[in-house]
Amino acid sequence: MKGLFFIRFYLSLIIITLIVSCKKFLDVGSPVTETSSKEIFANDNSATAAMLGVYGEFMKTANLSMGASIFLGQSADEFRSYAVAPYSNYYTNNLNAIDNNDFWTAYYGSIYRCNAVLEGVSKSSTISSKVSEQLRGEALFTRAFLHFYLVNIFGDIPYVATTNYKENNLAPRESVESVYNKIIADLQEAKVLLNDIFPDAANKPSTERVRPNRTAAEAMLARVYLYKGEWERSEEFASAVLSKSQDYGLSNDLNDVFKKNSREAIWQMMPSDAVNTNGFEGYTYILLAPPGALGRFTIALNDYLLNAFEIGDKRRNHWVGTYLSFHYPFKYKVGALSQPTSEYSMVIRLAEVVLIRAEARAMQAKLNASISDLDKIRNRAGLALIADIDPMVNKQKLLETIWHERQIELFSEWGHRWFDLKRTGRADSILAAIKGSNWKSTDELFPIPKIQIDYSPVYTNAQNPGYN
Repeated sequence: MKGLFFIRFYLSLIIITLIVSCKKFLDVGSPVTETSSKEIFANDNSATAAMLGVYGEFMKTANLSMGASIFLGQSADEFRSYAVAPYSNYYTNNLNAIDNNDFWTAYYGSIYRCNAVLEGVSKSSTISSKVSEQLRGEALFTRAFLHFYLVNIFGDIPYVATTNYKENNLAPRESVESVYNKIIADLQEAKVLLNDIFPDAANKPSTERVRPNRTAAEAMLARVYLYKGEWERSEEFASAVLSKSQDYGLSNDLNDVFKKNSREAIWQMMPSDAVNTNGFEGYTYILLAPPGALGRFTIALNDYLLNAFEIGDKRRNHWVGTYLSFHYPFKYKVGALSQPTSEYSMVIRLAEVVLIRAEARAMQAKLNASISDLDKIRNRAGLALIADIDPMVNKQKLLETIWHERQIELFSEWGHRWFDLKRTGRADSILAAIKGSNWKSTDELFPIPKIQIDYSPVYTNAQNPGYN
């Protein structure tokens, strides 16, 4: 099948494929020869393997694991592309519905897998209640996380909560507000079902931060409420995360932030590729030749980002690498394949939550509390504290400083800059000045892939503005 519901397979075949693809992650003796969903969800181990397989597929699919960072960073002002069309279409903001389908199908495919786990767990009477709650919480969290990206990339979208392809085929686009409400409902339920431990593949406590827990759900709730403009609720959930100082903290050494099981990590992805034993980021970002000279070296950091660093910012020295006259993200240090595993892909980390609370507090005119949060990030970066240099800063200036810190702290990570420019209403003013005739206001939303419009009757004449 095509488009949104491209993954039209029998449930059992999907789960078996995921289990096989995720053996490195699992290693729990999963029954990979059984073919019925009833058998797959017959016990704790095989049911857990099904959910872990969702993460394994996530890490195997570059559009899922790196697409948001690379493509959205080009659409914003983080990366310069040295590729040719259609691979440069994000950088030139010249996307089209035919060539650019890097998010829709991949993300909805993973959502389908989450729904398959939710349905399999709910129908099983042989999984323990503890594991059933854990798996349901993880699947709800991951489904919400994926919809969050889709709604911020495409605007109005369908919120898919079933594997019934007939229903899904006719699912209409819902308003952004409606989608956010459903994301929140999933995250709120996930928060109740999950707990604060980091479970391993056998559902025992571990130090591996690769399965989302209650803290991950709270961090996502803080983010979603920030995007919705519900400042009190955003502060509430950010504070819930930041109160757990026994488990999480800002790494004093900037070179340690992106290592596996960093104290700053709230949720990471473990590599599931037999060849690339660390995350995709180092291999993708680190330049060993001029951009474009080799197939994978097609991007480098944009001067607009480089010029935004303040003098003396330690992040410029530790997180930016240089090759000849080109600069690249150096948050991840391992660029070669098959090196001993020392880095996982960071998905959610504590520094973002600190900045979320700083912004939510500033929006409520809690300026001193906001400055206190902001200065935690600036202090680690070796910068002068706002409390020292401008303690009487007004609300608007403080917000602009927070947004600047987000630009520097979170660059090249999961499209934060692209989303920030849009949600704060600055995309037009900033990107038009940088990109000239390549930029139009309608570029803030990506085109619905033509394959989806052709496949589903509810998408007739439903393309986003600005695309034929």
